[in-house]
Amino acid sequence: MNRRNMPPLNSLRAFESAARNMSVSKASEELGVTASAVGHQIRNLEKNLGVRLFDRRGNRLVPTQTGARLAQALEAGFDALFRAAEAVQRQSGHRPVTISATPAVALRWLAPVLDRFRGEGFDDFRIDASSDEADLAAGEADIDIRYGRGSSDSELISEMLFSEAVFPVCSCAMVANLAVPADVTTKPLLFVDDWGRRGGTWSAWADWFQEVGLAMPVSSVGARFSEMDKAVAEAAAGRGIAMGAQRHLERYPDLVRPFSGPEIIYGTFLVALPEVAEEPGIRRLIARLVSEARKTSGVLHEGAF
Repeated sequence: MNRRNMPPLNSLRAFESAARNMSVSKASEELGVTASAVGHQIRNLEKNLGVRLFDRRGNRLVPTQTGARLAQALEAGFDALFRAAEAVQRQSGHRPVTISATPAVALRWLAPVLDRFRGEGFDDFRIDASSDEADLAAGEADIDIRYGRGSSDSELISEMLFSEAVFPVCSCAMVANLAVPADVTTKPLLFVDDWGRRGGTWSAWADWFQEVGLAMPVSSVGARFSEMDKAVAEAAAGRGIAMGAQRHLERYPDLVRPFSGPEIIYGTFLVALPEVAEEPGIRRLIARLVSEARKTSGVLHEGAF
């Protein structure tokens, strides 16, 4: 098949949307056309290709194996087209650079830093303060700032901004009953929302239990908090054991570290798609953010993370 004979773009768009949403009606809403129009485009595509692309299972629309492969390729292709158009818009000054971060990071570090950058030609940006991790491939943001042990996606460009060691902390009154790591399972454990994946439970406790060779307890959750500082404050008040850092031991006189090890290294890092990170304006912005982070390591003590 040469390019002159490829299926109509509207048919490909209709099929990709229906396959991704597993629904003709949802595809019609996304594309702004009627459901019958989407169905017509899909039937034309199947006729053009000579294959069946969907199976119907009750009210669900399920791609066949061939349909699934085509949908995956088309989704990647449309994402690439979308990002290429965004790049042109940014370069022509019609679209701001979007940076996504947790509300705490956005308020306490990112917004003040970007405000200082305005005099350096970084005037066209937008901050997305969200508890949800940005879907970079879908164009939800150009840069995402995350917290964790590092990016698990090898296809993303990743730059470390801050890092610190975290470990269990508790009140002086509670430490007397903690002789060995296994003893923490007898106390309430204080959990934190997952900053790395922006949802679920932060994996610091799971990582620590793995390091000491113990199974993660399923019935020791004392409470769950939106920020590490809040969990540590509860631990200092004697209401459980939290994962904290050296900055917390310096802040709370009654807070102690019950065990000498191990430590889990966590960091705040920014990620971007390679093709986005290579755009001149974004490349310069990333470099400035990394440089600023090196100068402002004290931000960890200000409770941004």
